[in-house]
Amino acid sequence: MINTFYSNTSYVRQHTELSSIENEAQRNPSSTANEAMLARLAKNVPGLKKEDVTELANNDFSPAKIAEKISQFIAQGLQNARNAGRSEADIQSKFDAAVAGVQKGFDEAREILGNLNLLSESISANIDETEKQTFAALDAINPSPVNTPSLPIYHTQVAAAERFSSAESFSLDLKTQDGDTVKISFANQSSHQASFAYAGDGAGNYSAIFELSQSQSSSLQFQVEGDLDEDELEAIANLISEISEIANEFFSGDVQKAFEIASEFQLDKTELASMNLQLTKSQEYTAVSSYRSVQNNSTPDVGKLTGHLLNNFDQATQRPELGFLQDIQQVSQRLLDSLVQQDSRFIEADDEQQSTFSSSLSKIQDILLAMREARAEKIAEAEDIDSVADLDDDDDDENDDD
Repeated sequence: MINTFYSNTSYVRQHTELSSIENEAQRNPSSTANEAMLARLAKNVPGLKKEDVTELANNDFSPAKIAEKISQFIAQGLQNARNAGRSEADIQSKFDAAVAGVQKGFDEAREILGNLNLLSESISANIDETEKQTFAALDAINPSPVNTPSLPIYHTQVAAAERFSSAESFSLDLKTQDGDTVKISFANQSSHQASFAYAGDGAGNYSAIFELSQSQSSSLQFQVEGDLDEDELEAIANLISEISEIANEFFSGDVQKAFEIASEFQLDKTELASMNLQLTKSQEYTAVSSYRSVQNNSTPDVGKLTGHLLNNFDQATQRPELGFLQDIQQVSQRLLDSLVQQDSRFIEADDEQQSTFSSSLSKIQDILLAMREARAEKIAEAEDIDSVADLDDDDDDENDDD
C-alpha cells in the first residue's frame, strides 16, 4: 500500500506539472520551453534550486549564460567540498553525479516538450546548443579530466665522439772527422678527444653533456761519445740549424717542400764525416656518431642539463693539421645536422613528426651556440689581459729610454 501511495502521489504531481506547462505553452511556447528545460535541470542537478534558474530565465536565457550559471554552481560545490576536507575521489563522485543530473535534465526536457508538441526546430536547436555549451563548460572544471589520446612523443638520443692523435720523432746521428759520435733524438706525442651526448623529448625535457680532453708529451735526448772541440760544436750547430728548416716543413705537412730543401743540402766535410737523419710522423683520426629517435607516449625524466665541460679548451694545439679542433662545436653541429637530415625516419616522417625532430635538433644547436659564445668570451678576456700586459711593457720601455 505504501509503495502504491507514493507512486500515485508522484503521478499526481507530474500530471499537475504537465498541465501547468501545457496551459502556459498555449500563451508563449518559447518561454514555456525555456522554463521547462531549466526546471528539469534544477530538479536533477544536486543542490541546484529552481529559484536560481527561474531568476536566470527572467533575465537571460542564452545558451552561454545557462552554461555559465550551471558550471559556476557546480564548481562552487566542488570547491566547498575541498574546503570541507573531502577526498579527491569524493569530489570526483560529486562532479560525476552533477554531470549525470545535467544530462538527465536535458533528456527529460526534450521528452516533456515532445509530448506537448513544443519541440519545434528552433526550440530543439536552442536546447542542443545549450547542452553543448553546458558540457563544454563542465569539461573545463572536471577534477579528473579524461585524457584524450595524445600525439606520440619522440625521444631523441644523439651521441658523437671524435679522437685525434699525432706522433712525431726526430733522430740525427753524426760522426765527426775525429771519430766522435753524436746522437740527438726528439719525440712528441699528443692526443685530443671530444664527445657530445644529448637526450630529449618533445615535452621540452632534455639533457646534454660535452667533454673535451687533451694530452701531450715530449722528450729530448742528446748523447756524445768522444771529445768535441770548438770547431766541431760550431759545425754541429750550423747543421742543426739547416736540418731544422727541413724538419719544420716536414712536420707541418709540406713533405714535398721538405724534400726539395733536403735535395739541396750539403754536409760540411771539414769537421763532419757522416750523418743519418730520420723524420717520422703519424696521425690518426676517428669519429663515431649515433642518432636514435624512439616513439613513446610516456614522458620519462631525462634529467637536467649536466653542464658544459670546457676546461682546457683554450689550450688546443695551434698546429695546422689540428685546426679543426679550434672549433669542435661547429664540427659537432654539422655532424648532428647531417645525421638528422639523412635519417630515413626523418625523410619518411610526416610534417608533424619532422617538426618534432627539428625541435629536438634546435635545442642541441642552442646548446652548441652557448658553448661557442662561452669560449669566445674566454678568449676575448685572455686577449684583453695580453693587451694590457703589452701596454705595460711598452710603458716600461719608454721609461727606460727616458
